[in-house]
Amino acid sequence: MDDFQDYRQQIRLALIASVIVLIVGLIGFMAIEGAEPLDALWLTIVTLSTIGYGDVVAQTDLGRVFTLFLIVIGLSVFAYGLQGVISLLFSPENRERRHRKLAEQLVDRLTGHYILCGSGELVDQTVWLLLTGAANYKAARNSDLRGATAPLRRYILNHWREIHPILRRLTLLLPPTWARQTTPLDNIVIISQDRESVRRLRQNGFIVLDGDPGCDDTMRRAGIERAAKMVIMQDDDTEALLTTLNARTHNPELYITTATLGDDLMHKTLRAGASYVFSPLEITGSFLTTATLRPAVSTFYLRIISQQHHEAQMIALPIGQDSPWRGQTLADLQLEARYDGHVLALRDTEGSYHYAPPADTTLEAEQVLIVVVALQNVRTVQLECSGEKQVQRAIPTWQRLPFRHVPISLPNRFASPEAAAQAVDALSNHYIICGGGRVLQRVLDRLDPARPFVVVCPDAAEAAALHARGFHVVEGQASDDAVLRRAGVTRALAIMVTIEDKAESVLTVLTSRGLNRDILITATAASDDLVGKLTRAGADHVLNPFAIAARSILLATLQPNVYDFLQSTLHNRHLNTETTELYMQDNSPWIGRALGDLRLPETYQANVLAIRQTNGDYSHVPPANYILAANEILIVVAPMQHTDTLRALAHGSETTRPRTLR
Repeated sequence: MDDFQDYRQQIRLALIASVIVLIVGLIGFMAIEGAEPLDALWLTIVTLSTIGYGDVVAQTDLGRVFTLFLIVIGLSVFAYGLQGVISLLFSPENRERRHRKLAEQLVDRLTGHYILCGSGELVDQTVWLLLTGAANYKAARNSDLRGATAPLRRYILNHWREIHPILRRLTLLLPPTWARQTTPLDNIVIISQDRESVRRLRQNGFIVLDGDPGCDDTMRRAGIERAAKMVIMQDDDTEALLTTLNARTHNPELYITTATLGDDLMHKTLRAGASYVFSPLEITGSFLTTATLRPAVSTFYLRIISQQHHEAQMIALPIGQDSPWRGQTLADLQLEARYDGHVLALRDTEGSYHYAPPADTTLEAEQVLIVVVALQNVRTVQLECSGEKQVQRAIPTWQRLPFRHVPISLPNRFASPEAAAQAVDALSNHYIICGGGRVLQRVLDRLDPARPFVVVCPDAAEAAALHARGFHVVEGQASDDAVLRRAGVTRALAIMVTIEDKAESVLTVLTSRGLNRDILITATAASDDLVGKLTRAGADHVLNPFAIAARSILLATLQPNVYDFLQSTLHNRHLNTETTELYMQDNSPWIGRALGDLRLPETYQANVLAIRQTNGDYSHVPPANYILAANEILIVVAPMQHTDTLRALAHGSETTRPRTLR
């Protein structure tokens, strides 16, 4: 029995004991003192309450002894009951009941809100992003208010004595709900079964319901009939499917984003009613691979999908039937001159992307523009494109069906273990991958063993399986100098460290940096405290897989068209498309040439989305007359069969990354 029930039982026992003491006192005074029933009742109550009027008192010695006994017993029962009442009023369980009632009252006022289901590290990172967004929202709004109300504030300061009493009375008249400063967090309802997570979320100002997301009662308490979107992030794919089915039953119009850990139930979850289904591990693995193999591409995309500390943001602009942009060309819009905006791609009505479309492209209904625009101009551009007075969240009515990925294998690639070791010794400018876990498994499933990868694996069974697929494999602990030397760390171009043990991860990074000062090190950190340690140990890029997955979940929910663009462009074997980076090294034959003279779209179907300049800034969708300079990096989208050729043409005689990457 929990404490709440114990306290209730204690109060019940105290009440029963009080009745018994009252009856004993009544009978005792009647028997000992010979008092009338009313006098005995009066004397008992006066004695138990310790009032002691003195009009009726015990006359015999036995009666006085009985009175003392009755006082002691009565006070004990009263103290016992009072302790139970106080404990009940201030118990965590009662506080939870009050919070639950308050949360349900707040939910009853919401319409068009967002529901988030789940618990764990992934939900925590999503919440952290929401808190950061709310803080940025508050700061931006306060900044706007300070600028707009500067004359009013000066007037108030000059006439404060006259105005202060009036403002005080008005403030007292305002209802608490109106006086409370609202943020985007007030439009989010979180459902979680983890009590510790519920307590922590409530402390951060979220509306949280404690319950099973798959339960009808919990769904109704969350106001699912009035909700606009729902995000499902549960630890079990079967539970996520059932929650999706339950949510769709309650609200046929609800936009549901469901995250799955595996590929097996993705299609079934779609049929159950999900609007968008994706694997956080998939996008996390893609970004982790990109950060190691193509770090400039990773930085480019992470900068423009995040609003933190950057001046540009990637947004999607759907061209509706009533859009004033319909029928106009990109040149007519003058996005760069008016809003510092650049069109990265145009998605046509068939779902295909046209990257860096020419200025004479005419816009049609149902097309979508993927645009990078200055942060302060985002809302203005969205309003102009839609022709509405308020930004309406466009809910897509389609999504790309998930494909079951089949890992590439090269069976019988090496005739013997000695041949495999000799193949590793012959490698240079290769990539080393070490670690374990589900994220790394996703990474390896999508890598081509024919590429120059060396996997350091401590588990013999996993090493044998990877060797059977055709990978270069070195068995052993990655933190061991000898193992890293066998993997060719002194000749490698980059190393990916995804080790779950914190000490082992830091030691591996430290050892790698000690053996090769020039190697690019990408590491994963499952907690924020590990980021600084890995950076000090020598890692160039430290990524939190949960943070990337959380950002992907929010992106898929709030900006599904942008998320679709990333899925289609970053590295998509089914669409045969990837984003690569081309280095303008000192001996590159492209240095000093105009971008248009290279004829990349005509020859290789390659389009330049941006150029990373030597100071680390990006020039988005550069014009054809842009002159390439040394140590710049081209961010290019191209068919996979042409990327090797493009790298060979652009890099010159040797593939080495320029120092500007660090």
